[in-house]
Amino acid sequence: MTLLFLGGYRNVYSFLLFGYDKWCAIRGKYRVSEKELLNGASYFGWIGAICGMIFFVHKVKKMYFIQHIAEQAVINCFFVGLFVIVKNVLP
Repeated sequence: MTLLFLGGYRNVYSFLLFGYDKWCAIRGKYRVSEKELLNGASYFGWIGAICGMIFFVHKVKKMYFIQHIAEQAVINCFFVGLFVIVKNVLP
């Protein structure tokens, strides 16, 4: 249950972070660092990051962002799958 809450929170945070950075970029204000955007996509926030990139059309041409978010998705899916397998195998 905690994992679902953490994942939901991180996804909303990541989505809103991409939106805020796009808003700042349009208005010429101080921007969110790339490190913070990528950290938002880490730790189960990659779905929100992908949605934010598509919805706000932000950072979609930067291959570095796409690669990093894809790596996070693979790593997160691996660990969730491992968790499910271990939970079903061990009593």
